[in-house]
Amino acid sequence: MYLIQTCVMTYLPVGGVIGSVLIAYLGVVIVSCGRKGAFCASAMLGILCETMLSTVRGMYIIAYPVLTMLYAQAFADKTERQIERQVILHPDKRHVQMHPLIRILLSVLLLSLSFQVIFLAYGYLNGVELTFGHIGRAILQTVYTIVLTVPVALIVRAVLGMYKRVPMPEGGLS
Repeated sequence: MYLIQTCVMTYLPVGGVIGSVLIAYLGVVIVSCGRKGAFCASAMLGILCETMLSTVRGMYIIAYPVLTMLYAQAFADKTERQIERQVILHPDKRHVQMHPLIRILLSVLLLSLSFQVIFLAYGYLNGVELTFGHIGRAILQTVYTIVLTVPVALIVRAVLGMYKRVPMPEGGLS
């Protein structure tokens, strides 16, 4: 994913903004692989971004895992034990998980917005006067990342085997 982000996405800007395939990937991992998988993926991406893109010491290595774990608490798939515990604690409520694609899009939205707020705050604290242009570009980057998330989610979830396979007939293809 990092190579796609650095090599391919530089040729696909929209309005001068490049979407983040890394954030889209983390959103998919949060929902598909749970908290532990999301932490591992975000730590690896944080270390990689820290060594290759670091402008602020320690920002990527801290921000990626912390934000990913924060949103993994809300959007990761619940285990059978967690669902049973919720049913026992709240028997009168209906316990239904949202569709995985909706949870992926929500987690990507919040991850992207969080990173944009961090980047805007860092710029402001370094003396950059924020304008509506900065905020508009941050919103455009978030929207672009959400649009990128749909194909990334479909591909990654298919590779992970999240979709049901149709069994082949016994006689093979006819």
